[in-house]
Amino acid sequence: VRKHTLVDHVSGLYPEITQFGYPKTGQQNASCRIGVVEIASRQTCWMKIPGDPRNHYLARMDWAANSREIMVQQLNRDQNRNVVMLCKRHDGSVQRVLTEEDEAWVDAHNEMHWVHDGAAFTWVSDRNGWRQIHLVSRETSEITCLTPGEFDVVKLLRVDDSNQWVYFTASPGAPTERYLYRVGLDGTELERLTPQSVTRGTHSYDISPNGRWAIVTSSTFDEPPTTRLVSLPDHQEREVLEDNRALHEAVEALDRAPAEFFEVGIGDGVSLPARCVKPPHFDPKKKYPLLIYVYGEPAGQVVTDKWGGRSHLWHLMLAQQGYVV
Repeated sequence: VRKHTLVDHVSGLYPEITQFGYPKTGQQNASCRIGVVEIASRQTCWMKIPGDPRNHYLARMDWAANSREIMVQQLNRDQNRNVVMLCKRHDGSVQRVLTEEDEAWVDAHNEMHWVHDGAAFTWVSDRNGWRQIHLVSRETSEITCLTPGEFDVVKLLRVDDSNQWVYFTASPGAPTERYLYRVGLDGTELERLTPQSVTRGTHSYDISPNGRWAIVTSSTFDEPPTTRLVSLPDHQEREVLEDNRALHEAVEALDRAPAEFFEVGIGDGVSLPARCVKPPHFDPKKKYPLLIYVYGEPAGQVVTDKWGGRSHLWHLMLAQQGYVV
């Protein structure tokens, strides 16, 4: 791999030069392999992973719920195929478990949890058109969808193997919001745990290992976050950990109008969420300067019903100056 030269003109009186391997587009990639070192003998066994090591990426690696096998995720150079394989540490042999393909692009996953004493693992995929949680058998590679339905699983939070529950955040019908759900490891008893009386906002959860408790941070775009301890599955508040009272009072005192959420059609029946912040004393008969602010991607959603922080305060200031954002 050819060297790339970086010249640092600002750290010292004289420039400093650093060189490092950097394959540019179309150039030769680095070659990568995986080995396991036996500590007692200090001998390395190299995994017999198929494919050109310069045209595949070894994107993820972890122990496969035991000390005998490693689970590896291998992406092709186009990154539209992810091959999941089990590699035996003692001889390097490889067993393909799962192949994830898409004509455009696939992701490497961090949301994998071993269940049933290592007999299966969770796999988050949009192979069915929605981002859903699946269970994959170690031996047969059989795939079972645990969350069938027309909604995306935003994040897999916790797998409680002892009590056979999977906890995750999702927001069916409202892509700007986030709520807590759980489903059984057999794909039954899907339920929303965030109370139905909560009708908007983003609610982020840290689930305890036994699934009995959660720390939840809740906010809307116009309201700063509060953090509470709740019991599960009844979602009863046990203690307020941080009410952010001073920030709530400071924001409440501002001259502002509440943000408006709506949708924008982009063709082919597809709509994208949008948000508008108007001047505090907006007059629909007048004309206003308009600021369009967007920087979005599949993994970097901008329009969410979540406390906007510093950028929101900046937008409020612009609205006070007579801008529509």
